[in-house]
Amino acid sequence: MRHIAIIEKRLDDLESRLHCERIPTMDSGGNKQWLSVSGKDILDIYVSLLEIQAAETSTEPTRADIPPEMLDILGLWARAELGATNDQILIYVRDEAKRILATEAAFEEVVA
Repeated sequence: MRHIAIIEKRLDDLESRLHCERIPTMDSGGNKQWLSVSGKDILDIYVSLLEIQAAETSTEPTRADIPPEMLDILGLWARAELGATNDQILIYVRDEAKRILATEAAFEEVVA
């Protein structure tokens, strides 16, 4: 058990050095959620956004093109409460998530 505690402490130290924080958001049901903004999590969502943007240039996007779990993540980011941050990456991710979801909603209205 002591070994696990040492590993957990090292992980906590590493995360604090990486400025691992969480920002508040709301899920689609209005429940408070927290998004991790650690370096790896931001990199993952950023790469996913780039992949979605690349797909948009070659075809008209549909919800079927984006995995449901990514749509959920985009929804959380679109509703992220960033406050008065100057972090351009966080602002970009939130704004791009809003844009993608707005495009998806507009596309579905045209098709319906």
